[in-house]
Amino acid sequence: MSVDTYLQRKNLSRYHTATTGGVDILLSQKLGAWADTIAISAKRFLLWTSFAVEVIPIHSHAPGAT
Repeated sequence: MSVDTYLQRKNLSRYHTATTGGVDILLSQKLGAWADTIAISAKRFLLWTSFAVEVIPIHSHAPGAT
């Protein structure tokens, strides 16, 4: 996972954008190409919001598959 809060003058055209719970999430196109399912969720607790991205690969030999 990578977090970048300074996005000015960056080329974001190679990313898919999802917004959940007021958080913009940028997903690489390669991730979308080998993922069967991508689930994004956000939970708010007191003063902060946490988010989770769960990726289910197309097949068991995909990178990161268990």
